[in-house]
Amino acid sequence: MTKIAFTRESGSVSINYPVSKEIMETWRGKLTDEEYEKILSDKLVRTYPQYDLVEIEDSAIPADDEFRNAWKLDGVIINYNLDKAKAIQLSRIRAARKPKLAELDREYMIEDEKGVDGDKPTVTAKKKLLRDITRPLIALVPTNIQEIRDAFPEILRND
Repeated sequence: MTKIAFTRESGSVSINYPVSKEIMETWRGKLTDEEYEKILSDKLVRTYPQYDLVEIEDSAIPADDEFRNAWKLDGVIINYNLDKAKAIQLSRIRAARKPKLAELDREYMIEDEKGVDGDKPTVTAKKKLLRDITRPLIALVPTNIQEIRDAFPEILRND
């Protein structure tokens, strides 16, 4: 079934799933295909007058919405804004490492209270590794969405 897509001012892509002819006929009675299309068209133009509406097929919509906020409309196909997807992935990495850094801060304070270096160098090295974990993604110049997906560090993945 054809969908209607448009790009909002924010740059995000919205998809409108028009009601089927069969359902519309339960409200309005029997309709010709032309009447159905006109009703839909008029409604969409009244609802979204400020947007350029584009008809797209289901196959033009990514099956996976993991990076939904990075979708962009390219003609009649939805692709990804790789810069936005990269920023989303960086935010996810930072959120995933935050509790790990907090735990290491706690471990460091315990070692510090002991008054000797003990495991402080080890804890410091682990903290540095976590702080630097975004560097590969920051340096990445992606050519496709899979590269961004794959850039999520294994150490931060939930089991």
